Amino acid sequence: MKNLINLSLLLILTLSTYIGANAQKTMSDGTITYDLKLDKDNPMAGMLNGTNMVMSFKGSLMKTSVNIMGGMMSMNIVMDNTAKKGIMLVSAPMMGKNMAVEMTEKDFADAEKKQKENQSKAKVTYNKKNQKKIAGYKCYQAVAKVDGMPEGVTLFLTEKIKPMGQSQIQNQIPGLTGFPLAFEVNQAGMKILFEASKVDKMAPSDKEFDMTIPEGFEKVTMEEIQGMGGLGFGM
Repeated sequence: MKNLINLSLLLILTLSTYIGANAQKTMSDGTITYDLKLDKDNPMAGMLNGTNMVMSFKGSLMKTSVNIMGGMMSMNIVMDNTAKKGIMLVSAPMMGKNMAVEMTEKDFADAEKKQKENQSKAKVTYNKKNQKKIAGYKCYQAVAKVDGMPEGVTLFLTEKIKPMGQSQIQNQIPGLTGFPLAFEVNQAGMKILFEASKVDKMAPSDKEFDMTIPEGFEKVTMEEIQGMGGLGFGM
């Protein structure tokens, strides 16, 4: 569970900014659905069946929703990459936890600074002969060595969704040449893969990007969420 949520957070915080900052030219509006895939012999496969992530974007606005174990836990992040503000909602109904984090311009600047500091620690290699089609897009493999993930990260990239400029994911994984439609890590013998199952170019409605904190949510800091080991956020 801890590895799954850590991967979800990493994927959200990197891909969210990647899409929001760079998709305007080729995919200014749309939704990408990623499904979690685990090996059948993984003891957590049955429990985590149905876990998915949905990323909706409209101009500089970005929303990422992760639904874990059929709603036992969910994370929603809405970001405005132009205004440099956002909100994260974390809900674990069975644990009685509903938390909200407001992200400020300082949070965006701090995240960018941290990723730039890690830039020299990341190395990426490509295998364009290893290809597969994902959600209708022809993709090729990239393997990145990222600080904090010693076994590396395997991605499948498409060049049909092209960035307009340098993004946060490129700061963390320098030289990345395409947009990732699959993202996999292996930790403690557990393979965790998010792979796009659908790419929808229809514009989402404005209400998808509401940053109002819902009633019943406790306002906390990002540090408090990351330190909640009981929820699997000990990062």
